[in-house]
Amino acid sequence: MAQVGIAKAQFTLRREQAQAVPNVTLAAGYQRNFNEREHQATYQVGVPLPLFNRNQGNIRAARAELSRSELEVARAQNALQSRLAAAFGLYEAAQARVERLTNLRKQTDLYIELTLKLIGAAVLKETDQLQLIQAQRLGIDLELEYVRAWGELWRARSEIAGLALLDQWPPPLGPPKK
Repeated sequence: MAQVGIAKAQFTLRREQAQAVPNVTLAAGYQRNFNEREHQATYQVGVPLPLFNRNQGNIRAARAELSRSELEVARAQNALQSRLAAAFGLYEAAQARVERLTNLRKQTDLYIELTLKLIGAAVLKETDQLQLIQAQRLGIDLELEYVRAWGELWRARSEIAGLALLDQWPPPLGPPKK
């Protein structure tokens, strides 16, 4: 939109510069009087009075509008860059969180699996089953945080794609398999 404003201001400036010299209008005509059998020719020349104005005021206003439009483009670019930087920061943080939670999920799954094997082999007492229940609860909480982290990652990805006017950014990924 800001770049369209520049094009509009450039056209306005060109138009005002073209109007620096006033237009001279010429008119000619023919008239016949049938009653008196006379033929008359008329000529008319018109020149606007501000002959030496050169449209300076309108040209200056058009130049000022062009400068304002150029500054608006720079402002819009800066705003987009800051929004993109913020979205990219959120993306990187969400991606790091997903990776960290992926590792924690693997460790928790391994702990639960090992605890179940030890209980099945009667190495651990039944009182140690409380640790298993706590580990399972931790696994469920971890799974919920993992899903939230993926949601944040996808939100950040869609924000970046929207700001960059892309269909998708980066190439599509799926959650890693356990």
